[in-house]
Amino acid sequence: MKYTIGISVLVLLLGGFAWIVFVGERAPGVEFGPAPDSWVDAASASAVGQRDALAANEPDASRRVDPATAPDEPRVGTDDSAIAQLSGRCVDENGNPLAGCVVRLHGWGINQERLDAYMRDHDEVAWEDPLDVTTGADGCFVVEFVPPPPFQFMLSVESTDHVPMQGHWSEIAAGMRKDLGDLRFLRGSRVVGRVVSETGVAVANVDVAFDWQDPRGRDAVFAQRPDVLPRTSHNLRANADGTFAISGRMQEGRWAVVVRDRELIEPKTIELSSARDGESIQIVVAAEDDSQIIRGIVVDDLGSPIARARVETLPRLRSTSWLNETGRDGAFVIKRRAEDSANAITIRLRADGHEEARSETPIDWGTHDVRIVLHRGLDVEVCVRSTNGVPIAEYGLRLFPEPGSPKSRSSRQSKVRNRGVHAGGVTTVTGVLRGTNVLIVEPKGTRWQRSAMRRFEVTDSGAPRQYVELMENVSRVVRVIDAGGTPVAGSQCVLVEALSDTPLDDSTNIVEVESLQFDRRPNRALRVDDAKTNERGEATLTGPEQVALALLVRGSHVPVCRQDVRLDVGQGPIEVTVSAGARIVGKIGPAELITQLRIQAGLPATGELGEREARRAPGVLLVRRDGASRQEFPRDGTQRIADDGSFAIDAVPPGNWNLALVSSRGSGFGGTTSRVEVAALRNLEDGATRRVDLDLSGHLRGTLSALVLLDGEAFGEGRVICEGSGHDRANGRHNITRSLRTDAAGRIEQLVAPATYTIHLEVADAKTKSRLRFRAPKQIVVAPGAKVQATISVQTVTLRIVVRDSKGEKATHVRLVAKNAADDGETLLPDQDDDGVIRARLTIGTWRLQVLHADLYDPQKAPKLERQFETDPGAWARAHHDVARIQLTHSRTDEIPVVLPASAGF
Repeated sequence: MKYTIGISVLVLLLGGFAWIVFVGERAPGVEFGPAPDSWVDAASASAVGQRDALAANEPDASRRVDPATAPDEPRVGTDDSAIAQLSGRCVDENGNPLAGCVVRLHGWGINQERLDAYMRDHDEVAWEDPLDVTTGADGCFVVEFVPPPPFQFMLSVESTDHVPMQGHWSEIAAGMRKDLGDLRFLRGSRVVGRVVSETGVAVANVDVAFDWQDPRGRDAVFAQRPDVLPRTSHNLRANADGTFAISGRMQEGRWAVVVRDRELIEPKTIELSSARDGESIQIVVAAEDDSQIIRGIVVDDLGSPIARARVETLPRLRSTSWLNETGRDGAFVIKRRAEDSANAITIRLRADGHEEARSETPIDWGTHDVRIVLHRGLDVEVCVRSTNGVPIAEYGLRLFPEPGSPKSRSSRQSKVRNRGVHAGGVTTVTGVLRGTNVLIVEPKGTRWQRSAMRRFEVTDSGAPRQYVELMENVSRVVRVIDAGGTPVAGSQCVLVEALSDTPLDDSTNIVEVESLQFDRRPNRALRVDDAKTNERGEATLTGPEQVALALLVRGSHVPVCRQDVRLDVGQGPIEVTVSAGARIVGKIGPAELITQLRIQAGLPATGELGEREARRAPGVLLVRRDGASRQEFPRDGTQRIADDGSFAIDAVPPGNWNLALVSSRGSGFGGTTSRVEVAALRNLEDGATRRVDLDLSGHLRGTLSALVLLDGEAFGEGRVICEGSGHDRANGRHNITRSLRTDAAGRIEQLVAPATYTIHLEVADAKTKSRLRFRAPKQIVVAPGAKVQATISVQTVTLRIVVRDSKGEKATHVRLVAKNAADDGETLLPDQDDDGVIRARLTIGTWRLQVLHADLYDPQKAPKLERQFETDPGAWARAHHDVARIQLTHSRTDEIPVVLPASAGF
């Protein structure tokens, strides 16, 4: 189906006419400083990137577009029933209507998976963004369009003197009407600037990003948000003279400054005020030193440059936070920062359709002529036909390395390719990697079923033509009834294809073809079709003829898995009888525990919860194990515990289960969920009710009140990791990990589960951009309901370790590991400097220093050892060699000599 898109309507209550505005972003009219010749300022299309506005900026729900001017509800059955509508009113900070606001809607494909699914039964989407519309004196606007199903949408609204606003929707349904209410614009500042080096020289073509810092912190992302927000991010590239200008105004507050691929000196942040109309800033980056840069080119075995090859360093550079890829000319640049080791590095290259390659030897910094060759994948012919040999011409296919193999590394490998009409049913797939590959053919339309997975080998000489036979689709009704013959509505019936010899059961995980490459769960099956039963208990499923499949039926009853289902065998509906299952009801006490669990999840102690909040409320879950497999019920999540501690779980499969108490902690980034099994339920029977009342006083949270000191100073605004062992009624002990943060005075006061805790302080090391973890010498015991007062004190020592090989020469390309004698905790020490010296920080106590075998630093030998680690549990331990045993005290300040043993290859 082709989409003719682009109806936009501007409703002007007073004027009765529309202004048509040219499409495209225009340079801001900056009233101070020289404006650059050109700039790029691209908004993030991610909903996550749209941070909350301040509460005062949320739309006024009481303001609505005048019904007299808004189009009628979509008329089902007429041509305009698919037209979606976004409407609203632009107002200033005082609530007055804003005229002249430009409203733009941009649509584009949401992701490859949704596009692939849509394209199986439809033609390619033909989309044009609607024309811009401009508000009149009343500030109102209406935008109408026909949304293609696989599209996402960005609405941008701009006012010359205000901060632009944006909204993002991952999907808009056909015929949807959405009134956005009042869009309250903020006053903001215009920002221009220049990027220079430390010496004041302009730096050209630098990518700069600005990210608004919500004063409510990271948890603000999880708050209820309006659909349209003031813009919170800007990304641009400086001009040839280093200048740049931000499109539109930026809201007041603190903005983080990020410079890609250059070391930012200053400013790290900027503060903007709406009281100032404009700001001119200077961004200073470190001057580049060619002796600290590696340059090279990536080509294929014919010498042609390879664009978008992924460049990785071994070991990974600590300063790297960007994905490094080659340019159109195949060129790449790797830059060393102060926190990176000066040692030579190995470069690993990966590119779609090419075999992976590494540099033959480590490459020194300052090398500018690196040339790495990636061998092209091979061509494989695919011929698709029916079971009687008739060619099938219109299809696409997925061809990717065996899931779980070292060559299965990117979701781009499993995307649909070669989609189109292929004469004689034959197409040639290029860039197929050597080794085991998986082929799946997806025909166009509904006549033919997607092929089963086909595995084949590709060697240096290629692979024979792959012949794939497609089965015709057949449809069959499935009828779900209970033991008394009554139809069951609302059951989800899923037809699946087994992916291995592992028997399927009612707990089988359903996998979509798009995620097949990376889903390694053992009990899994590939979805073929699904439908929900109607009031007659019936659902129609479509699948291939002549193929035995499995049928999973899930709903408000015990789940059922029926094997060897053939849609083309038999007459009439496939009848499935389901049982009611067991019912578990009970109550958990004391009430104080439920209150504590709500509070630790960031919820009010009592009262109703919204849908988002309810996900963090305390609940219960059933768990059972069969060997290595684990089954949970309900499959769709926990059953919430009421404020009085009561709970109920219906349709439980008979047998033995453990009841787990589920609790959450935190409401934003870093939030966690824990499960503690609190009761064993044996011999549950179908149709029976089991009552379970539990006194979990032993799980009452205690209060940890502590002063935390690091080297005698308050550990203010620091991260404290508590690792403990608590009680699990069903299985004995269970592990607990808590992450706490001290206040400015180094104090913590938190509810924690009863346990014996080992304490670690986590410290960010500015030089290495890594996190150091220091273990406290004493454990802390927290009893149920008790308050523990403690002082947590950690003492560290800074060391200078001089590393030499067995011949007495300085050793620089090596990593040492320190193991604490008290708990055998392992710490990877920093890299050596050019003189073979390591500067490390460890806690006082006894430590063993070890070195990893030299072969692990050899790019040719390392892959073999890494594969050995996966199959031999003892190989990793044998790769460690003792080099020294040291006792650290408060007074220990001298340097420590270390000689690497010849037995370790040094």
